[in-house]
Amino acid sequence: MSTADTLVTAVSSIAINDIYRPYVKPNAPDKHYLKVARITSTGTVFIGVLLVLVYMQFDSIQTKLVTGKDVEDALTFISKRDFLNDSSALQFANAGLKYAQENNLMEWQVEFLIARSKAYKLRKEHASVLLDALSAVQLIEENRLDSVLLSRANFLEAYALQEMGAYNEAIEVRKGQLSWAKINGKRGRYMNHLKAIGGLYYRMEQYDSAIVYFKKAYSYTKKRGLRLSLIHI
Repeated sequence: MSTADTLVTAVSSIAINDIYRPYVKPNAPDKHYLKVARITSTGTVFIGVLLVLVYMQFDSIQTKLVTGKDVEDALTFISKRDFLNDSSALQFANAGLKYAQENNLMEWQVEFLIARSKAYKLRKEHASVLLDALSAVQLIEENRLDSVLLSRANFLEAYALQEMGAYNEAIEVRKGQLSWAKINGKRGRYMNHLKAIGGLYYRMEQYDSAIVYFKKAYSYTKKRGLRLSLIHI
């Protein structure tokens, strides 16, 4: 209640001192401003109650998951929260993963493992990124799920390995994705894998191998009229 009282008082104070007194009625007696402040406070409370009644008509994400209502929409919403660089991203991912595990929804389990892995990526918790990515890969392979999911999980796996200094392992993961990207016409991913592998060889001071992959990336982009950038490698 104290929070609500503070909010109502703040709204009333701003309305009177920043708007009403300087622009509407500058030279009125204090009793007049007190009366207007009370009316403003009453109006603020009334609007707040109305908003509560309106929002109560909408099911929360948690309610949708518990009741099974609009589950697809709820899970989709949760899976898209991984771009948030704060604790809420992990909370959303954990809530979705728990529901998916309890209801044996394999594809959604993978989606939320990937979402949580991406949330850890933003927090630079590389070991956790790798753990969730590997868990996702395992589920995908065991249940023969969509290869697009495998590509996404492999990307996070390679990223984590690279950041942890396991360059050889990261290269092997990247190489495994080269043929998939080429077969499926994923030109951007194919080029990025070539650049990333070249960059990893460069970090390992294996310059001959790095040049080979940089040349492959350059040739690939030139044939397709794309632009090659080696920034961030």
